[in-house]
Amino acid sequence: MASCKPVTLAFKVFEAGQNVERNNPIIILHGLGGCKEHWDDIPQKVAEATHRRVYAVDARNHGDSDWSDEFNFDLNAVDLIHFIEQIAAEKVTIVGHSMGGITSMKTALKIPAKVEKIVIEDVGVLVHKGILDFIRLVFSLHEQAILNMPKVSTKQEAVKFFSDFVYERVPDEAKSLVRDSEDKNSKYLKQNSDGSISYSSNIKVLRKSLENEDTLVSKYEGVFDGPSYFIYGKKSMFNVNEEAETIKKHFPKAQFVGIEGATHNVHSDAPHPFFEALLKFLNE
Repeated sequence: MASCKPVTLAFKVFEAGQNVERNNPIIILHGLGGCKEHWDDIPQKVAEATHRRVYAVDARNHGDSDWSDEFNFDLNAVDLIHFIEQIAAEKVTIVGHSMGGITSMKTALKIPAKVEKIVIEDVGVLVHKGILDFIRLVFSLHEQAILNMPKVSTKQEAVKFFSDFVYERVPDEAKSLVRDSEDKNSKYLKQNSDGSISYSSNIKVLRKSLENEDTLVSKYEGVFDGPSYFIYGKKSMFNVNEEAETIKKHFPKAQFVGIEGATHNVHSDAPHPFFEALLKFLNE
């Protein structure tokens, strides 16, 4: 059984000018295998538009945060609660994509008095076997791609090999989900000082955690009565809007907005509509 000891989370702070609200910051959380850099310029734009302090945070086993042999989505909430205590915020607003959205929901249910509102990007409260099977396949291929990576001169060459390796090995019916993904894949890889290429997250532990859905995330318990917003891609396999009734059992004030043309990575597929929806929710 995994321990509940939190790890130290890496983060980057974004602020805009003077008169910044620091007691009620916005925390932004990436998805599985990602890192704080996956949000591109969104944290800075949020800081400028809201005049609030924004934290973009790496989850355990991701990016610059501490790595651990213990990993599941419930531990992510343990880590975030510890992080909120560390920054001594009166209340926080949490924005989370996919895995980060699960962390946001779990945290809001555990410490509702400390959470003002949550904004969830393209994930609900149910575990869908078909989606989990696909995620397992993708992360297995990511690990294989790193192991089979030839010696390259540039990161661009590594990203091309990585992207082609994954694309060629997914089933034909899933190829559209990983097509044109070099820009996204670039953020999964990092070039070390010796020129070698490695994965930006602890891929071995992440892949292993996906093997057992019963230990990956526990069932949702409790109710968060604060504002809860769900932004989803209308072309995403997650079909968050179909979970609305179940979601509202735990988040009764949930509101939903679908973004045309977007898949699971709404903020990168449709950055302008996503940001407009996010800002509307943050300012309500």
